[in-house]
Amino acid sequence: MALNLFQGFLLGVIQGITEFLPVSSSGHLVIAQHLFGVSGDVLAFDVAVHVGTLLAVLIALRDDVAVLFSGLRPGRDSQARSGRRLIALLIVGTIPAVVVGLLWRDIIAGFFSSLAITGFMLLVTGTLLYGADRTKTEGLRLETLRASDAFLIGCGQALAVMPGLSRSGTTISVALRRGVIGDDAARFSFLLSIPVILGAAVLELPEALKAGTGLRTSVLIVGLLTAAVTGYAAISMLKYLIREGRLRLFAYYTWVVGVLVLLAAYLGV
Repeated sequence: MALNLFQGFLLGVIQGITEFLPVSSSGHLVIAQHLFGVSGDVLAFDVAVHVGTLLAVLIALRDDVAVLFSGLRPGRDSQARSGRRLIALLIVGTIPAVVVGLLWRDIIAGFFSSLAITGFMLLVTGTLLYGADRTKTEGLRLETLRASDAFLIGCGQALAVMPGLSRSGTTISVALRRGVIGDDAARFSFLLSIPVILGAAVLELPEALKAGTGLRTSVLIVGLLTAAVTGYAAISMLKYLIREGRLRLFAYYTWVVGVLVLLAAYLGV
């Protein structure tokens, strides 16, 4: 069945929260759509919630976004140089996801219909988070991040195209293991999400327009707004929990959900 207003609201909330909390937005959307029995083309809704989460990260990281824009203008002042350096790091970090997306997009899309794959990848997410939470960082800051660090973090992001493998969880885990302090690991992860979220929306938009949608405009608007509001809240929450050293809470959660999803897949629920 097509999405109704309540389902659009609930899926927008799920997308906004799980896009940035390290629990896998794709995995939770697969589970939710399976529970709702949603069928048919939901590309237009996917574009709407992607735009919502993009707004969330642009607002939450507005100071860093301002630095990025300063790198686009001519000049040799310190802010312009910092902006150009940060842009370069984001380009390096985005390359792996672009390569994976272009080469294996159709294959990856097939995984989204599998509850078993989603459940297994949630277990992997939990393991990565638990290990990262026990890692002692070397005090590396975003301002001193190296191109090699950005590339490896980007490789983690590329792997997270699998449903159930959290993008934020994977990138933050890799960053922490590279010695980046918690706050800056989260900042770079969120900034790295900007080109990926924008790219996903742009790639899906032509197909969504071509296929059309049976969804009411109100469903799309509700999904966009709820994804934006809850996404902003999720970013603030994760930054706080990383500072408090409580990343492993998400590991326990993804392990429990992963086991339940695997059980549901086995029982054919």
